[in-house]
Amino acid sequence: MIALRHHFALLALALAAATALAGCGLGGSSKNLPSGVHLVITRDFGHKQLYSARLPSFPKNETVLGLLQAKHMVATSDTDVRQIAGLAANNGSDWEYHINGLAPDLSAARQKLSKGDVVQWDYSPTHTTTTIPAIIGAWPEPFVRGEGGKRFPVRIECSQPSSSACKTVTQRLAQAGAVTSSSSLAEAAGSKTLRMVVAPWSKLKGLGGAVGSLTAGPQQSGVFARFSKSGNALTLLDINGVPAKQAPKGSGLIAATQQKGGGPTWIVTGLSEQGVERAARALDTRALRNAFAVAVTPKRTVRLPLRAG
Repeated sequence: MIALRHHFALLALALAAATALAGCGLGGSSKNLPSGVHLVITRDFGHKQLYSARLPSFPKNETVLGLLQAKHMVATSDTDVRQIAGLAANNGSDWEYHINGLAPDLSAARQKLSKGDVVQWDYSPTHTTTTIPAIIGAWPEPFVRGEGGKRFPVRIECSQPSSSACKTVTQRLAQAGAVTSSSSLAEAAGSKTLRMVVAPWSKLKGLGGAVGSLTAGPQQSGVFARFSKSGNALTLLDINGVPAKQAPKGSGLIAATQQKGGGPTWIVTGLSEQGVERAARALDTRALRNAFAVAVTPKRTVRLPLRAG
């Protein structure tokens, strides 16, 4: 374990140096994005990063599991990953992975990699929810690369297209290299359409589907935050799914989810117009890196779930 900690420490230093050289801009066109794979290992819903490396190339037909095994000591059971670098799955915690922020349908042994994929393995408790369909920590993915090497149609839905928040979101996506269309607020979209919904919660509370799941908590949405049905309160949950804090006035939320039969949905919302604007301005690689969801308060950006205790 001492050797592993030393290994992770050296990798973290190397990553920091690479990040300093690369800068932190919004990315420009997709032509400027790396063509290799970004492999990330975290724990506690992305709170702690254990490993991160950008790999410039990978073998043809390489799988997610093959890539992981090439870089770490891995134990498997059938097709499931049971242990990575000494952290073993048990009755309370397990390893799960997302590609470009999405939970794939295939096991890691069958899921093939595509150029530019961001693969995040996370070791977290499973007693609150066993499935988290989407996370925001791979931004600007999946808006640029999509899934399996194929882009999604990206639809921006704003309650007020002329609002500062809507303009900011549209600009950030364009700068990242995403090709988008605009639409009014809707209940759902096709399974191959990626939605970016931008509106105060007061405008969204009557919607069902992926958006409406934010009133139900992580069991249905995979998001450790819950809006009240009245729409005037946002409760932030801890790692055990327990209410830990009420978001202050003016707070915003950035979350991603997906419901059966529908496409991935990102939600940029808040308790007021000011909260939505704060959330829109937080669409940035450094603010969202590895995060499952974030609340953006008047003072700071808070990663969700909150740490217990």
